[in-house]
Parts: sequence; structure tokens; C-alpha cells
Amino acid sequence: KDKDIRNIRHNDIVEFYKWVPRCEKGKYNVVSCLRTMLRWAWRNEDIPKVPPFPKLSQGEPPEIEYLTIEQQGLVLSHIPERHRPIFMIGMEYGVRVGELRAIQWDCITDDELIIKRAFAENELMESTKTGRSRVFGMTPYVKQIIKALPVTSSTFVFVREDSKPYTNKNLNTLWTEACKNAGIKKIKLYNAIRHSLGCQLLDQGFEFDKVQTVLGHT
Repeated sequence: KDKDIRNIRHNDIVEFYKWVPRCEKGKYNVVSCLRTMLRWAWRNEDIPKVPPFPKLSQGEPPEIEYLTIEQQGLVLSHIPERHRPIFMIGMEYGVRVGELRAIQWDCITDDELIIKRAFAENELMESTKTGRSRVFGMTPYVKQIIKALPVTSSTFVFVREDSKPYTNKNLNTLWTEACKNAGIKKIKLYNAIRHSLGCQLLDQGFEFDKVQTVLGHT
């Protein structure tokens, strides 16, 4: 709130850590940001030193939820045909949802799909989460999807009926309804697209470094 950062002490940080209304990993993320902020303040000589922080833990890693290729296909069959392409491309390449929404026609060539932008909430960013562009080969499957797309926007590849790009809310609503109709336990769209491709590849015997390359992990 209005506490002067020059007066923040160890006990203040401990109380703040207890207060943060998130799970253990969420608490870790928030308090790590606070530590980074105070380190910058120290470098800028706004504070004489960084107060000691409590030992932070991210807790036990959550169980990874993912879908098999067959389960993905079942859910896709319950998504209205007009809206399927963005989900299909996402599952093919394991692209982040914000990156999928941001694909523009200048990212499409005869042979490649280039991921170089992302939406952060509803703000278009001219870079990806990692700051790196990724290039995927255009498979026959993807070429067929792209070729069949109705072009109603001169900018964005995947758009709603009003020719505006999808929002997270739009896609999550479509996905949740399709899971329900398909009789599939609700799973986050991120897991259903990105985690699922990674886990499918691991199940097929791919090495971790190969999966890392496909998903663009740094």
C-alpha cells in the first residue's frame, strides 16, 4: 500500500508472504517480484540494502493434465466447424494460446508458419513470451486448414464472425462447452493444446531436448 520501501523489514516481508491470497507457487511468484523490485531499488541507491527474505518454495509441482490425440479429436468434433481451425493449428504445433490469437497473414508462407507475436490479455505484443520467433514447417494438414479458411480480415488469420481476433474468453467458452458435450473432464485449454503435444511426444519416446525444441522452451 503506502509503505515507504525504505522502511520495509524482514518481518514485513514475512507477513506479506502469509497474506498473499494464492497457492504456494503463486506466493513464490509474487514475493519473487517484490525481491526483484527491491534489488533494483538498491542498485539505484533508493534503499541502503535489500532486507533478508524468507526461504521461498514453489511447492510440489502439479500433476500434468493432458489429452491424447484421440481425446483431442473428440473434443474438436464438438466445436462448431467455423471455430475449429485455431484449435486444430494449436494442437498441431503446441503453440501458446496468446500466440495463436496473434497469428497474422504476414506469418504465413507456402512452407512456413512463423510465431513472432503474442496477445497479453487483449494487448497485442510484437514479440513472443520468450522474445524469440519460432518457425514451423507447413505440414500438409496445416496447409489444408489454412487453404479452407474464410479470409474476413486482412490482418489476423483466426477471427470471430465480426472479423476481430478471438479473446481468451471466447476460446475458453468454446472449449469448455465442447469438453462438456464430448464427455471429457474439463481441462484447461493451455494444457489441452501445449502440454498435450509435449506429453504425446514424450509418450512416443521423444527425448526431452527434442520436445523442448518443438515447444520453444528456453
